[in-house]
Amino acid sequence: MEYSSLINNLKEYFTSRGFQILVKGEIQLPEEFFEYIDLLFRDARNIVAIKLIPDLISKDQLTEVLTKAAVLREYIDKVYVAISAKYKALVNGRLFTSSGIGLILVSEDGEINEVIPPRPSPRRTKEIIHTEIVNEIKALRDEILRLKRQYSDLARKVEELKELAKEVEELRGRVSELSASLERREVISLGGVSVREKEEATVSIPNKEELPSYLRDNPWLQVLSRRGKER
Repeated sequence: MEYSSLINNLKEYFTSRGFQILVKGEIQLPEEFFEYIDLLFRDARNIVAIKLIPDLISKDQLTEVLTKAAVLREYIDKVYVAISAKYKALVNGRLFTSSGIGLILVSEDGEINEVIPPRPSPRRTKEIIHTEIVNEIKALRDEILRLKRQYSDLARKVEELKELAKEVEELRGRVSELSASLERREVISLGGVSVREKEEATVSIPNKEELPSYLRDNPWLQVLSRRGKER
């Protein structure tokens, strides 16, 4: 199968799976490494590179290609090597697995088969770990802020309760004072006859001049008069 046909089959395979085709100027990569790349794709946040070997001559040739492709993993998230399925006998699967390079076999009728999946590059792994750490730190900060808000709310409620307790104590004191005052008034009221009652109880004796002549020298009037004065 010709080189152009292999490229078209690979493009169709990856784009049908949602991959976006990239061109040279869309990624930052040292110029000398572009000769190791025949196709570039973006899969979500991953950059995927494919090196196509249309005519494989020997195992040594494949080993050399894998060595160069392995360098790409410092810059590219996932790297594949694609070869015609008719050369699969020359493939050493352990070399692909150990290097982290993915292997794609393309049949004569254009069928694509991912034999060995690529391993994410160390660069990408570090980014993932960094992102996870950053996200965890952010989550912890959010939790701290939430706890601070709760603490502030609780502190405010505690102060409000203190003010309420103070008001209750003040009201309790006023109630005690009013109760004591009321008790004193009741004691005074029940302790004896009031001045008015005493005045009403006093016997009023008219002057002799106001009495009839037959009562003026009555001895009982003198007795009653003395008793009134004693009261």
